[in-house]
Amino acid sequence: MATKEWEQVQIRTCAKVTKPIEIDQLVIYPIDYLPDPPRVVDFRCSGEEECGKNANVNCIVPEKPADTKKKP
Repeated sequence: MATKEWEQVQIRTCAKVTKPIEIDQLVIYPIDYLPDPPRVVDFRCSGEEECGKNANVNCIVPEKPADTKKKP
């Protein structure tokens, strides 16, 4: 069965929240015997709740998945 893991991509200071935030990506790792590469399927930000309270939201979370490498 494939495994899903949230992995930290970076820590940035968000101008909207005015504090450091963590940007995480959800990576799906295939079963060991399949040759498929890991896939990034979603992103999340640790400041989403606070940021969502603002009227003008311009999020810094990437729209395209970052390159990922399978863990050894």
